[in-house]
Amino acid sequence: MTTTLRCLLLLLLAPLGYRAQQTIKVSSKAQMVYSKYDQSYLVLDDSTHYYTINPRQGAWRRHSIHMELEPGWDLHMFKQRFYPVAIGEQHYLFVMDGCGMVYELKNDTIRR
Repeated sequence: MTTTLRCLLLLLLAPLGYRAQQTIKVSSKAQMVYSKYDQSYLVLDDSTHYYTINPRQGAWRRHSIHMELEPGWDLHMFKQRFYPVAIGEQHYLFVMDGCGMVYELKNDTIRR
């Protein structure tokens, strides 16, 4: 009897644990950077939004984004050549090939 009750309890509680974990779906080409300044992660996957999470809070936040790229650049090229770097609390730079042109994420806008 107790084994049946334990199994039933496990079956009822297991979905609650999965529901508590919030996830986002991004492509395999998404960029992610960790900021040691505010202990959070930033994920950039498309040209309309980026996501941040602080593991202590445990919830992803979706932010609108506006990209002001140089003529001839698109998001695909940008993600291939630019690498995100956290330099302060909610302050991120995207550096071309690690040492070239720099874009800054400020007020939900990426601009040179």
